Amino acid sequence: MTTTKSRFSTAGMLFGAAALIASVIYFWAGPFVEPPPLEQVGAEKAVAIRDSTIAKLRGKELPLVAPESRWTSDRLFQIGTVTLGAFALVLGAFGFAKRESRRAILVAAALGAGAIAFQFLAAALGVIAVVVFLGVLLGIFGLS
Repeated sequence: MTTTKSRFSTAGMLFGAAALIASVIYFWAGPFVEPPPLEQVGAEKAVAIRDSTIAKLRGKELPLVAPESRWTSDRLFQIGTVTLGAFALVLGAFGFAKRESRRAILVAAALGAGAIAFQFLAAALGVIAVVVFLGVLLGIFGLS
């Protein structure tokens, strides 16, 4: 068996490791931008509904308000992490095409896929926690 340099898969391992480290850091230290309090968001939505209802009843059109930019440092961090994980997967595929070491290819692919999966699983865990919390609240108030 001839030895080939595993350039692509080595670069993929580096990208995958960086992505996995970034996703773990964000899971433990994030979010970096504080979300507005729930009361403030609810009050703003209620006022917007009231204003649009009154305007419609009077036959007036409300001016369209441009939505605020959703590009926060948190979102950029998450997108960067997934992008690094995707680069690791692609470089692992290039390494496979170049017949590089199978071990290096598998490590690059596992790190990239692990970083991407970690972010999705963390988000799913948050959604499950919110649903359980709402179910408990409904049960406490006897609304279920």
